[in-house]
Amino acid sequence: MKKTTRLVVLASATILTASLVWVTSAGRSGANDGQETLDGIAYLTAQQTMAEYEQEATKWTFAPMRPQPKKTYADTLSDGKQAMYQKGTARIDASFDWWCSWARMLVEAQTPADHDTALPHVLSVHQTPFYAEGLVPQDRPVFDHDVVTPAQAGDYSGVKAAVTQNCA
Repeated sequence: MKKTTRLVVLASATILTASLVWVTSAGRSGANDGQETLDGIAYLTAQQTMAEYEQEATKWTFAPMRPQPKKTYADTLSDGKQAMYQKGTARIDASFDWWCSWARMLVEAQTPADHDTALPHVLSVHQTPFYAEGLVPQDRPVFDHDVVTPAQAGDYSGVKAAVTQNCA
């Protein structure tokens, strides 16, 4: 069973990212590399997911004054069962946090230089796991319509809405 941990709500779409999964003993197996699998999908413990996040975050240069956030993943669920995360969740999370750092810098820019530095990063969202893997395919055009295309034209209201609704 999957439980969405982050919803990105834009004007006309709900965009799902990052799957938190709890796994019962039925249909579950351990792989030789320490990963759990369910129906052929690899899952990681909170500790493994944190390591995946840290590894991915090193690939991204976060905006000045917006450092990489301290990310945590719950070890257990509210019912006491072990939390398991779909492999790749932390890759998506790290690139989303990176995008948020630049998007926040863009909408809070105090100088033209800050603006000019942030905008290319925000517009490069298509090269992130957040966009390519985290957004459901039918919502990518909506994200482009509501956030990317207006930003290219100098309207940052969609970026600001995404930051306000989804960026810590």
